[in-house]
Amino acid sequence: MSTIPIEKTIPVVRAYTLKCRPIWTITWRDCVAPSVRSGVPDIREEDIYFNKQLTIDCIVEFGRKTLSQRLKHITTYLASEYCGEQLTYKVKAPSGYCHRVYTPEKHGLQHFLGLLTHEGRHNHRLKM
Repeated sequence: MSTIPIEKTIPVVRAYTLKCRPIWTITWRDCVAPSVRSGVPDIREEDIYFNKQLTIDCIVEFGRKTLSQRLKHITTYLASEYCGEQLTYKVKAPSGYCHRVYTPEKHGLQHFLGLLTHEGRHNHRLKM
C-alpha cells in the first residue's frame, strides 16, 4: 500500500521527471551523441533503459493499486492552466562543456506519463 497521498502525486512525478534524461528534446540527443551528419541523432538504448528504470521506481513508490487514480490526476494536471513551468536539465557533452536543456513542464510530464502508462500496462518487470 502506498503511503504517498494522491495530492502529492504531481510533486513526486515532477521530481522523477527531473531525474529522467530528456530524450524527447533534440538538444539532449545532439549533446550526448554529436555527429557530423545532418539530422537528429537516434535515441540511445541506455537512455531509454535509464528512464524506464526511473518509471519502475516511481510505480513501486506509488503502489500498483493506486496507479490508475494517479494517472488520472496527472492527466487532469496536464490539461490545467497550472502546468506551465519550465524544466531545466544539465547535459555534459563529450567535449566537456555543460549545456542546459530547457523544456516545458508539459512535455516532460507527458513523456513520463507515457512511460508510466506503458510500464503500468506491461508490468512484467514490476516485482510487487
